[in-house]
Amino acid sequence: MAERRRSRFWRSALWVLGLVVVAAVMLFALENRGDLALNFWPTDYVLTLPVYAIVLAALILGFLLGGIVAWLVGGRRRAEQRQVERAAERLRRESEELRRRLDAAEATARQTPATIDRAKRQLVVANS
Repeated sequence: MAERRRSRFWRSALWVLGLVVVAAVMLFALENRGDLALNFWPTDYVLTLPVYAIVLAALILGFLLGGIVAWLVGGRRRAEQRQVERAAERLRRESEELRRRLDAAEATARQTPATIDRAKRQLVVANS
């Protein structure tokens, strides 16, 4: 119950923070509608856009590039995670096989002495 309240609190806090950020972006865009000329050296190309558009485009581009870099850096960790998962699956299968063999050995051990003597004689005959 406490966990549910805590997650509800954080969800609400994130919504409030998001609304504050959206309000700040809107105020920034409304206050910075003046045009800004971007010159692309060495060409003579000039791009004229409102200040808010340039700033917001730079923020969005930085956000996307940051996500791409984080994804690329995390590649090694993801590869290691896949390797660990494969090893865990191999060990699980090996454990199941050993458990099956142990159950079979225990079932053999519970056999009557007469059955064990018969199996020993068959083994001796097979080896001679």
